[in-house]
Amino acid sequence: MQSFEFVVVIVSIVVGLGIAQVLEVVARILRRELTPGLLHSLWMFLILLMLLQSLWSAWAYQVRADWSFSDLVVILTPRLFVFICAAVLNPPPGIAIPLDEYFMDIRRSMFAAMAGFFITASVAFNLLGPGPGVQDAVRMGCLLLIGVLSVSERRSAQIAGVLAMLVVLGSFTFSFSFSLTEMLSVG
Repeated sequence: MQSFEFVVVIVSIVVGLGIAQVLEVVARILRRELTPGLLHSLWMFLILLMLLQSLWSAWAYQVRADWSFSDLVVILTPRLFVFICAAVLNPPPGIAIPLDEYFMDIRRSMFAAMAGFFITASVAFNLLGPGPGVQDAVRMGCLLLIGVLSVSERRSAQIAGVLAMLVVLGSFTFSFSFSLTEMLSVG
């Protein structure tokens, strides 16, 4: 087994566990254990997109020949934070409030984990990849947005914020994920 194959297996496990958290919420909604809401659903979709994109972007590092333990920690940490986002959005059994209310109650915890993701993703890209770039500016904009959303009690602001993040991160994923392999192989 090559070093990268070992690394990507561990990354895949963490991302897979995050996807399982998202799917568990969907299953609980279908079993009528949870009352869905637009706000919570949009955040769950965004987290799913982030999980998939983080797995996809990890593939770009296949060009690295040598991996150290610290490299493993650097590439794994952002994925751990996005897993935590998914886990926080999955209410514990016995929660009887609608999911939008649940989201409003736990949003600061989820936003803290999301901030951890954006910060450590920038660190990982700068340490393992080509260095600073437009990706860091996108992540900084997302950090500012979640900072604003963490203090806002207005659901309309929350919906506008998650829609903005979906557009930005969707564009980011589309624009950069397909070229990430070339970007990293040049450096």
